[in-house]
Amino acid sequence: MYREAVLNTHAQHHAMVGFFNVNLGRLKLAQTKARAMSGVEVPIYEANDFDRMVRETKPDLVIVTTKDATHSQFVVSARELAFDVTNEKRCAKCSF
Repeated sequence: MYREAVLNTHAQHHAMVGFFNVNLGRLKLAQTKARAMSGVEVPIYEANDFDRMVRETKPDLVIVTTKDATHSQFVVSARELAFDVTNEKRCAKCSF
């Protein structure tokens, strides 16, 4: 949902600056789909590289779409690094 919106529908105003996932196969698939969809080569980051990803890519917004049990981990990490965050569901452990 977000990939299509960022890479195509709103590409004039937004850019996908990185993908992060605990599953390397899904990362590579997301990267391949992004390339096919828009010709953009989106960098991928593996499981332990979340903080490095947001520091290197400096996104305007971090979009968390991980499984529900990990939402709070990544939302809180992004906020602690002073990045704006949205996620696909309400994050029960997040107080902001």
